[in-house]
Parts: sequence; C-alpha cells; structure tokens
Amino acid sequence: MGLPFRIRSGHSEQGMSRGAAGASPGVFDAPAAVSDRLTQRPSRVSAGARCAAKAAKATWGEASRQASAVVVPVTSLRLRIHPVNTPREGSLRIAGSGYAGYMAGTGDTPRAHQLGAEIRDLRLVAGIGFRELARQLGYTHTKLSHIESGRRAPTPEDTATILAHLGVTDDKREELLALARAAADPDWVAPGVGKTLAALLEYERTAKLITEANQALIPGLLQTRDYARSIMLSSGATTGEADHRVAIRMSRRDVLDRADPVTLRALVGEYALRYPACDASVMSDQMRHLLKWGERENVEIRVIPIASQWTPVHNGPFVLIEFERPNPVVHLENYRSAVFVTDKRDVRDYQNAAENLRRAAMNPAATTGLITELLNRWEEQ
Repeated sequence: MGLPFRIRSGHSEQGMSRGAAGASPGVFDAPAAVSDRLTQRPSRVSAGARCAAKAAKATWGEASRQASAVVVPVTSLRLRIHPVNTPREGSLRIAGSGYAGYMAGTGDTPRAHQLGAEIRDLRLVAGIGFRELARQLGYTHTKLSHIESGRRAPTPEDTATILAHLGVTDDKREELLALARAAADPDWVAPGVGKTLAALLEYERTAKLITEANQALIPGLLQTRDYARSIMLSSGATTGEADHRVAIRMSRRDVLDRADPVTLRALVGEYALRYPACDASVMSDQMRHLLKWGERENVEIRVIPIASQWTPVHNGPFVLIEFERPNPVVHLENYRSAVFVTDKRDVRDYQNAAENLRRAAMNPAATTGLITELLNRWEEQ
C-alpha cells in the first residue's frame, strides 16, 4: 500500500508515494533534533526543506518501518532521509548538487576517518591540490572536505572514482574499497595496529581532550624516543619497523605543542614507574621527560598508586578522545590488534572510568614528588 507524501513550497507543489513495486520509497524519519534544526533556521535552509522536514518528522511512526529512503524534489533541492539500524539512529540530510555519493549513516565512524585520511595522503603524494581534485571530480569543496575529514564516507563507487583520479591501483585500491564498503560500522576491530593508525592520527589532531590510562607503560604521547623504541624492540619489531613506528609516535606529540594544543590527561600506573620495561638510563631520561611535560598547562599527569584497589585500568589500557562537537571515541590497543569503540553507552562507561581513575590517582603535586623521588633512585643505579 502506497504512503502518500505531499509538500508545498512557494509556487510549486510536489508529491510522491511508495508504490507496490517500491520504485519510489516512502517517507520517514527526521529525528527531532535534526528536524528542529532545519525548521528553526530559515536563514540557512529553504522554506521547502523546512516544510519537508516537518512532514517527514510527522510521518515517522508508521513509515519508518516500511521505507528505506525518500527523495523529495523541492525546487532545486532534494531531501534525503535515511535510517541506519533503528528509528532512533536515523539521519536526515539535505542533498543538492554536488552532495550525492554519501553513504547513509557513515559520518564520523572510525573507518570513515581512516578512509578520509588515506585519500588526503594519497592526494598529497600525487601532487594534486584540494581544489583541483574537487574540480576533476565535479564535487563541491564542502563535499571533498567532508570526505577527507571523515565526516562523511564516500560510497564504494565514488571511492573507486577518486582512487582512479589519484592513480591508485592493485592492493591499495582494494584495501580502501573494503574500508568504504564497511564505513557504516560504528566500531572497528582491526588485526595489526598499523591499519587504524591514520584514523587515530586524525582523531588526535581534531581532539579537544585526550585521556590516556595505562597501568604498565608510560602513555604513548609522553614516551621518549628511546623508551618507545625499547618497548617496540622488546615486543618483536625489527629495527627498521621500530624506527618507523617511533618516528610516527614522536610526530603525534605535535598536538600537545601547537598553537591551540590538545589537553592531555595522563593516568599512569605506579607500576610503570617502578618496574619499567627498559634499562635504568632510558628510564631516567623518561622520568625527566615526564617532569618537563607535567609543567605544561595543557598536560595533567596523575599516578595511580600500586596500593589502590581494583580500578578500570586493571582490565587494560585505554585512550578516550573527546571533541568539541562529534561524539567521543575510545581507542584500545592490544598486542597485535587495535579497536575503536564508538557506541554511546560503551563510551560513557569509559568516561566514567576515566573520572573514577582521576579520583583514585594522586594529585599532580604528589605525582611530581613521586616521580622526582624515583628519578633520584634511577640515577643512582
């Protein structure tokens, strides 16, 4: 049975319904927050789009169970309303010239960030400017910017077109097409830590606050070159692999030292300070390094005492990355794999865990005193 949909915009009236063959999908959800944003900002959105948003919001209850998308012509605009998995997770987009080619529900996922960062790096390697690539593809600057920043993932078809313009073939092409096909998945478990590195770098670059908790090791952003290299060699990396990974890790620290630095909260287990996985000379330098960074206004270091009872970090290290607007993400790195967690409930649990750890840890002044005391011991050895 068809679901009628009619709107009126200015001097034009448009209507469509879903027929038995399903050629024209029925109308469904505009979540309240998104629909309200469209209907309350006349300076940014056309009257037709506001009218369509109101109508879509009103018809969600029934139609969301039957339709997968709707395209409503309104003068020069098309209103696309897409569900992801449930009505609660649906999303609304205004699609006009230059905006086709986005996958529904693929904004700000870990794979979308990885794919966008890879495309940007490949463009730079190819020596093609941002505006030039957008012109070649027939994209608006906004669309290409959203793709490269991970705010929206291109469809596999658009990804193939972009890669063709960049001259990417063979295994790299197949790897990125696989990312595009799975870009809607909110969480990402990847064998091999390097596969998620581009996404991690992009998240750190755009972060407002990073909380890193580790019971056994110094948090990565505060490791010295020799400490990081020692850990990597001990874990089985070759000299070449270790040197490459150390160079990347050192470059990640730029987010703490730029004009608008990220705030870092480092929660370090006392065990990591007393029983390090490196020799005394390396650890002495690492201690001095911690004292230096602890003086920065944007860096807070707290030690989790060995004597404390169970804390969330006993289950494993984690990195909580929070932003100005997008939802926070959690990065988990294991021996030979890495995981991004974006589910809101899970991320909220990690936010609570971070706050509980801060309360259980020493304050910054006591932390500085302990590090100074242990530094003197390491220098005596």
